[in-house]
Amino acid sequence: MKYNAFISYRHTEPDIYVAKTLQQKLEHFKLPKSLRKKYPKERWRINRIFRDQDELSLSENLSEELDESLKDSEYLIAICSPRYKESEWCNREIDIYTKMYGLEKTLLVLVEGEPEESFPENQLYRDKVIKDDNGNTEIIREDVEPLAADVRGNDKKEINRKIDDAVIRLAAMMYGLDYDDLRRRHREQKIRRIAGIASIVAGVFFVFGLVCLLLLMRINSLSNDLEDSNKNLIELNKQILENDKDIQEKAQEIERKNGELAELNDKLNEQYVSEQIKYAVSTAENTINSMRKGRFFEGLVQLRNAMPDTKEDNSKPYVAKTEFALSKVLFEYEFDVFAPEGIVQDPTDEEEYDDFWVDYTRYFFLQGYLGGDNIVGAGNMEDGTVLIITDRAGFYWYKPDEYVMDDVTVTWFDETFDSFIERAAYRDGKLYIKFNKNDYVTCFSMKPRVDETFAGEIGFEDFNKVRRIYMDDENPVKWSDDGKIRIEYVSNRTVNIFRGDETEPVNTLYDHNGKCYGIYSMEGTGYYAIIYGYDGYILNENLEEIAKVRNYYGYSSEDNTLLQFRWKDDRKGYYIYKYPFRSYEELISEADELLDSIPQELLVN
Repeated sequence: MKYNAFISYRHTEPDIYVAKTLQQKLEHFKLPKSLRKKYPKERWRINRIFRDQDELSLSENLSEELDESLKDSEYLIAICSPRYKESEWCNREIDIYTKMYGLEKTLLVLVEGEPEESFPENQLYRDKVIKDDNGNTEIIREDVEPLAADVRGNDKKEINRKIDDAVIRLAAMMYGLDYDDLRRRHREQKIRRIAGIASIVAGVFFVFGLVCLLLLMRINSLSNDLEDSNKNLIELNKQILENDKDIQEKAQEIERKNGELAELNDKLNEQYVSEQIKYAVSTAENTINSMRKGRFFEGLVQLRNAMPDTKEDNSKPYVAKTEFALSKVLFEYEFDVFAPEGIVQDPTDEEEYDDFWVDYTRYFFLQGYLGGDNIVGAGNMEDGTVLIITDRAGFYWYKPDEYVMDDVTVTWFDETFDSFIERAAYRDGKLYIKFNKNDYVTCFSMKPRVDETFAGEIGFEDFNKVRRIYMDDENPVKWSDDGKIRIEYVSNRTVNIFRGDETEPVNTLYDHNGKCYGIYSMEGTGYYAIIYGYDGYILNENLEEIAKVRNYYGYSSEDNTLLQFRWKDDRKGYYIYKYPFRSYEELISEADELLDSIPQELLVN
């Protein structure tokens, strides 16, 4: 048959989202290697799933083309919800298919509602022929409980987790396999892939552990030498007490040597901890460099391995720079910018995705206006505007009707990239980028502020109360609003931070953009926020930077949220939005959840 399955669904959300996601994941499903010998090679994967928006041509009679597609489909997958049951087209599709191939070839996926209000009527019963004692036949309706995959959830994140299980359940039905066995084998295959990554990481840590082991052996050796020396010195001391007239002088020499050995032991312990901290700092810097090369998730893997699960975990030292880098690679306090949400295999590796990348050659005539950048991608927006993407991460709105092009580069990414972009596409509200350093494609989605985070609006006058006077030679000192911390001006980009009236700075902040307007306490946390230009930098209890908050306005202790602003449409004031302030442990949990959701085998390549 032409199709492995026909997806029947109602064209409303979330039915559309589930249908599209199921199609993509089923067409990327592959049998575990341990099961492939039971099937010919062409059945090792599910090659093609029919979904009307992807498969139908612009023919005049869609019903005939749908009927042909139903006839050419080995299975029918019904995306069931109360809306599905109300659709004349959906009921027609499932009736036609059932008459051709029977109920056994019909697979159900429950999106919303309960089975009795969402499943088609012909799936809830079967006709049964019975005979009475006189040989007369009668057809009765017998209730049945059809097998179905349940993907109901409160949000897309929960739905996506259930869809992964639904793919395995549907594949088991289509291959005639036991679901639990297929799920177990699929999980074992994934574990083997992750184990490959773990072996690489283990190699790095083996070298690091070897260095640590040598240091520990050196410490133990010195400790043994110290113990032996102490025994010898005690014995010598006895002899001195009995025989030597210079007892006082030699006793002092013994005390000095004991002190030197103890000091050396302390230095070795400090050196061991210092090396761990240096490794964490270096990893944080490497993560930022990986981001600039478009390798967000490789940087996240390295960073997570260098960080303890909690601040109290003594297996690794807590380093503020790693927390700062983690919030940055997670795009935690950004909004109205594109942030990475996952990776996919380069679609051009599969023949059916030859048209994945939008044709951008028609816009080559615009390159003369891009300062030497090369156009590598385009995307058609709903309002008729065309998104133009260049190899140096330049983004432009082009309006064909007006022959106008606006530069929106800064509003799309908060970072510049060291790597070139080979191909890019904007599809279905998501941005897909193929960097020249990666074998895979990175998927980005916009991080907007939503209605439920709206906290009000403010005019220029009230807004500028926070940023009225900035630090310079005439105003070199600022105190925090609680009177505990002071900052002193060094240059336009640098300030020293002191506790109270102390003369030695606790920390120095270098190379920050914009003018410094002051430092403010985050009540109840022991943390502070220092404002540079439009942004705020969060300082922990040790006055170390742990996060950069774009468009910082303030902190709300009532619900532990950061307040961020954005221009109003009339440019006469600002809208204020809330965003939860994340603890260290919450950042770690978010990073682990993101790493669990991405295909680790693509990172290995």
